[in-house]
Amino acid sequence: MFHIKNPLLPIRFRFNDEAYLETRQVFCEELLSQNELLEELRQEKYDVGLISLYDSCGVGLLYLIGIQSVNCFSATPMTDILSWQLGIPMPPSYLTDTFNWDIRNKNFGFFERLSNIWYYTELMFDIDYINYGEQQVFEAKIPGFPNLRSLIANLTYIFLNTNELLDMSRPVTAKVKYIGGIAMGAKKSLNEEFESFLSLSSKGTVLFSFGSLAKTSIFPLEVKLSILRAFSQFPEFTFIWKYDDIEKDKELFKNFSNVFLAEWLPQIDLLNDKRVKAFITHMGLNSYLETSFAGVPVVAIPLFGDQMQNAESAERLGFC
Repeated sequence: MFHIKNPLLPIRFRFNDEAYLETRQVFCEELLSQNELLEELRQEKYDVGLISLYDSCGVGLLYLIGIQSVNCFSATPMTDILSWQLGIPMPPSYLTDTFNWDIRNKNFGFFERLSNIWYYTELMFDIDYINYGEQQVFEAKIPGFPNLRSLIANLTYIFLNTNELLDMSRPVTAKVKYIGGIAMGAKKSLNEEFESFLSLSSKGTVLFSFGSLAKTSIFPLEVKLSILRAFSQFPEFTFIWKYDDIEKDKELFKNFSNVFLAEWLPQIDLLNDKRVKAFITHMGLNSYLETSFAGVPVVAIPLFGDQMQNAESAERLGFC
């Protein structure tokens, strides 16, 4: 997964990637080989099932064990693959997929709309191909097994980890439920270490975090130095940098007195502190929700996935 190994490379993850599809099929074969587990789940007689749709094995599994109400959750905004399988319209005149970065930050003129139509045409043919490996696994176990795409179309609800006021406007149905912010807890008091960081500057503090997937310790040295030199241009502010391997690079930071490192940030507590003036972020969905609920302006550096769309949404709302 190159977008995680080196998030700064312009390589975009695609759902029709061969290695990804093979992994899905192998996983599903292994899961369905657990006959004792399947029987145990069947005997429990669950009323409701909840799955992610980054693969299709879950929806087939819940059908197999007899669960009637199957629901989906998504850690990102609505994707076009999910919309298409649910029969929700995707007007190419003003919408493009969450993961399609090719025409982001552009006005939707004639050529952008034409490109979007081509993108959707590819998607239409890709969907059954994407589910093909898992479909074969189920049909090998139970001949005549229903099409996984039809099972997805009959989901009861789809829970999206975003807020409709912070997301791009798009057609939805009554099945789609926005639950963004449900995981955010109440603000708590900061510990002594972070209190000391925030108290060092009369101007304020800036948070800098690329989340949990993008490891800043593996960024090229020149990128780290560029960031530190930029921070040094604002000596009246302090910067708290979420850094995943402090011991490895401690010598690198010793001459930058206004930069403090932490392997973990109490992000909600910091963002809700009046001394925090801005947030430099990759715009992962949780970070986007947390900073918008706290009212802290952002400097967005999207790296992969849904992050570009989140950054665009924040820009449209005026706090990016």
